[in-house]
Amino acid sequence: MSQYNLILAWLKAGNTIDRVYATHPKFGRCGRLAARIREMKEAGYDIGKVMVKTATGAYIASYSIRKDKPNG
Repeated sequence: MSQYNLILAWLKAGNTIDRVYATHPKFGRCGRLAARIREMKEAGYDIGKVMVKTATGAYIASYSIRKDKPNG
């Protein structure tokens, strides 16, 4: 299964994902999460983004699906 499909299934299940978690093997060690999210948006998915502060004080984007693709 592709990174795109693994991440999309995760989001459709009501979960969130960030670039750190996306590097986990269950997501195919995705190093380009923003690119996969852009592909989903271009396919018609409504993906939300929230900036989350990490333990080190840095901010990273956490993504979730707000609405499934119309007619899909």
